[in-house]
Amino acid sequence: MDVIFTIVSRNYAAQAATLMESVALAEPNARRVIVATDGPNPGLEPFAEVIDAGSVGAPFAAMCVYYDALELNTAVKPYVFKH
Repeated sequence: MDVIFTIVSRNYAAQAATLMESVALAEPNARRVIVATDGPNPGLEPFAEVIDAGSVGAPFAAMCVYYDALELNTAVKPYVFKH
């Protein structure tokens, strides 16, 4: 099964929802996942499976201290691929 994911902070939730709506139409059999880096966002659950970035195996607490939102979303990416 194909997995299509995006990593977002709350300020990009609307874009993530739109992306996953499009993915659902274009790739209906793909697993759709949104990785949220700043806590749960129940508003995204109708569009995709929502995973907290802290659960993907990254040293997330330490990363949050050193990175701003954009850097954090980028730094989490390899851990999401592995997860």
